[in-house]
Amino acid sequence: RVGLQSFSSKKWKQDAGNALIKLLKHIEDGPYAERIVGYQIAFGACGETSYWGGFNNRTELKGDFGIGNRNEFYNWCINKYGSLDNLRKAWRMPELNSSNFQIPSPYLLESDNTTLESFFLADRQSCIDYNIFTSQMTADAIEYFGKLVKENTGKPVGAFYGYLFVQNVSRVGHLAIDQLLNSPNIDFL
Repeated sequence: RVGLQSFSSKKWKQDAGNALIKLLKHIEDGPYAERIVGYQIAFGACGETSYWGGFNNRTELKGDFGIGNRNEFYNWCINKYGSLDNLRKAWRMPELNSSNFQIPSPYLLESDNTTLESFFLADRQSCIDYNIFTSQMTADAIEYFGKLVKENTGKPVGAFYGYLFVQNVSRVGHLAIDQLLNSPNIDFL
């Protein structure tokens, strides 16, 4: 399933980016353009750059489990580990290949909070990798839209991002805060 948008989708970013450019042109050509001091990028649940369902208690709604996201995650993993054999070793899955590769289930991504290892998903490298991937895809999307705003308006750009106070923050894609703090396309969080 896809949570209304797939942050890893190049097609979604392109389509949303085209709509954003049209909106920016409309606003910047309007009578209140000089009153606009900056723009906040807002997508996902409540415009907070997290997947729909990410902060509620319904486990089955958390994340993007669509085919496109799965394919992007597979390619990301191959790039991270350098080869399918290295990925198999890291995930302790000797039979893993592109046809049986899956995003970890929402239930596997949940910690039962009974041990420190469970809390940090220490025995679930696939979950750790998926959380890092999700954060990078989310930050990449914010940067992409931020760049479009900068190019089309020259005004400051920000986003709701960096919710680090709850355990499920990794699953909703808010762990790449350093990427955004160092981005020339993002001015405020």
